[in-house]
Amino acid sequence: MNDGVKKYGGYLLPLNHVLLIVFFILNGMNGFREVIKFREPFLLFLVLLGLAKITHVICRFLMRDHPKASMVSFLIFFVLLYARSIHSGINGWLKPARFNYSYYFPLLFLALGIVIWRTRKSSTNNIDGFRKYLGIALVTLSIYEAGRYGYDIVTDDHLPDMKYSAEAPVTAWSGASKPNIYFFLFDEYQGEKGLTKMTGTADSSLRPFLTANHFMVAKNPSSGFRYTFYSMASLFGMADLEFPSDRSFLDEKRIIMASSLIREENKLVNYLSANGYDIKNLSLFDLPGHPSSTDNITYLTWYSLQYHKTFPGWFVSDILHILPSNKIQGFLNSFFYRTMSQNEHGFTATLAELEKKTSQPRFIYAHFLQPRPPVFLDADGKQKNITNAMREFNRGGEPFIRSYVGYLKYTNQMIRKMVGKINLIDPGAVVLIASDHGLRSWAGETEDVFNIQLAMKLPGGQDSLFTDSTSLSNTFRIVLNHIAGQKLAIRPGRKQL
Repeated sequence: MNDGVKKYGGYLLPLNHVLLIVFFILNGMNGFREVIKFREPFLLFLVLLGLAKITHVICRFLMRDHPKASMVSFLIFFVLLYARSIHSGINGWLKPARFNYSYYFPLLFLALGIVIWRTRKSSTNNIDGFRKYLGIALVTLSIYEAGRYGYDIVTDDHLPDMKYSAEAPVTAWSGASKPNIYFFLFDEYQGEKGLTKMTGTADSSLRPFLTANHFMVAKNPSSGFRYTFYSMASLFGMADLEFPSDRSFLDEKRIIMASSLIREENKLVNYLSANGYDIKNLSLFDLPGHPSSTDNITYLTWYSLQYHKTFPGWFVSDILHILPSNKIQGFLNSFFYRTMSQNEHGFTATLAELEKKTSQPRFIYAHFLQPRPPVFLDADGKQKNITNAMREFNRGGEPFIRSYVGYLKYTNQMIRKMVGKINLIDPGAVVLIASDHGLRSWAGETEDVFNIQLAMKLPGGQDSLFTDSTSLSNTFRIVLNHIAGQKLAIRPGRKQL
């Protein structure tokens, strides 16, 4: 089997590298047929092709023996594609223990070094023979994966779709006016009931402020889920999600499907848009016709999921956080530095949006990834060292809880500032303040993980539909009933781990 694509008398890229890319993509496609966009596999192919070419060029530059250089570059490229999957597999096998990075990477690089050393010591004939068998194996595996995918298409044998537990049958707007709607979501802000268990206090500084500013504040509101993707899909769909019971339904596929519902089947945003609302999206999610302006690296699409399985994706999203300097992490654009910056920029952008006056009613959705841990800021909003914050979060215990409570104090300052500005310039607006789930690292899989913050200010004051146990998925049913003359039934809240 020819080992390369010849061009101008040289090798453009060894064929086995290309076959490995094809296998990686086909293997990643199986189980995700319903959520893959047409362009995504081709985009991933081009990105991985570039990564393979860079690896190959470097090895060719460092090694004069080109056949051996090609084999070494293949081995390095294999590690770049599968290092994270290998680590995840080991952790799955060791559960509940974890294989720490400080052990994994030295062992991984030692094993890679030994294999490279053996390759360089091998004869060219042996390498050529191994390369041919490797090519045959990759072709066979790729055909198998393509066959699985083709069989899925031909038989239309796919898992049931994610759906909502109920319809939200909206009708024509019959409210007297169309007030601006401001929706502020604070990720992983534990509810009062859980905070009382955690710290002995319900963080009472926020409730008196909100009630004094004519908010209804629920005492024990709930989200139906412990993950943001599902909570937000339920909120925008105005009904809790129902998951297929099939155990083979991949968690990653659920996340992509929930994100797709927010982007493409968003009942609330579609209704507001149809009624003349100007939508301002300051969140990590794409809304219908209003993509996110946030450069996030969470896997909301099939492409981002597959890319972050590779070492470069893993490096940016996780490994970079071992670097001790925030400046270095900022230069390399690590995930948590990006998160910290986006919270700061999102707050500034939200305050700026509140100042704008338009002829249309507005719906502004700002989603802050705080007080979601790690705790990057102290109670005064000063930056903490990201690496230290990660270590504190991983260790847990009282030091982390104290930092988290400090983070709440700064978050409350942000809420006061936004509410104060709205009171001055738009006192007749709808204002919603909520979280998506409780503090997962503390609550685990207990009821406290569903305990959230939920406060609502409506034109004209109170609404009897808003109770101390209101669920997140009913939030906009209450709002639309109040301002748009809808008659949406209040659904019983669900709680699904």
